[in-house]
Amino acid sequence: MFSNPRMTKKSSEIFYNSDLYRLIYDANKKNNNRKAILKNYLNEIRKYKPSLPKKPDFSNYYPNLYFDFINYQIKDFDTVLDIGCGIGKKLLDFKLLGKKTYGIEPSGIFKIVHSEVGLNTKKGFIKDVEFKYDLVILTHVFEHLYDLKKQVKNLHNITNKYLFIEVPGHIKKLQKIQNAHNYYFSLNTLNYFFLNNKFELVQIDYARDNEFIYALYKKTDQKIDIIFDKALELKIVSRIIRKYNFEYIIIKILKLLKIEETIRKFYSKLMTRIRRVKIRYFY
Repeated sequence: MFSNPRMTKKSSEIFYNSDLYRLIYDANKKNNNRKAILKNYLNEIRKYKPSLPKKPDFSNYYPNLYFDFINYQIKDFDTVLDIGCGIGKKLLDFKLLGKKTYGIEPSGIFKIVHSEVGLNTKKGFIKDVEFKYDLVILTHVFEHLYDLKKQVKNLHNITNKYLFIEVPGHIKKLQKIQNAHNYYFSLNTLNYFFLNNKFELVQIDYARDNEFIYALYKKTDQKIDIIFDKALELKIVSRIIRKYNFEYIIIKILKLLKIEETIRKFYSKLMTRIRRVKIRYFY
């Protein structure tokens, strides 16, 4: 799925180069200007303590799930490029393992942060990457890009061995719509872009709560023609739409009966108790 209308290539570059993304999505009442946001990010990165990878747990999302997933699947890489590296935490994660890290990021605010804490980064986009890396990662970046087929070819050119992609997915529900997201992926559609462009799948999975997709691909010189399963994709989307239509009808009925708030509070308490029981059972 894709947004229509959406930003053009030129407007996207202006949007990300200008730090408008940070001012729109990261600002709050206390940090509502560039200087305040920069100070907040500097405090955040200085307090960050990376941890060693463990076995990934996809039952619920957690920030280092990407790191656990990658290191559980592969070990044979030395250099790491993080495209759209943001504040730089992922670079610190891999530095802990002794990897040579490099980041590229369009945000001027984040470039200042990287310089302050000694991270090896460059301000720019995929087209500005000059070398090849054993592992290239894009975490919540691919859905922002323009002209995906061209970008996948660019990624192939700068990848020595592996490519990791994390995106919001729609498995059983739809993701939130925002102006910066040009595309929305299922397991099916994400694989289609990479398996048709000289990458082979190592592993793909998703967090069961927020449905973020985690995919690891290996570079290959052989092109594999994958036929897109349009019928399967229509089935997935139709099932999601039916679910949302059913929920909409239920909510309308609850509102008419004036018991929506009571039911929501009851449901929230019930789910909290279920989670506590699961935690006690697990430990």
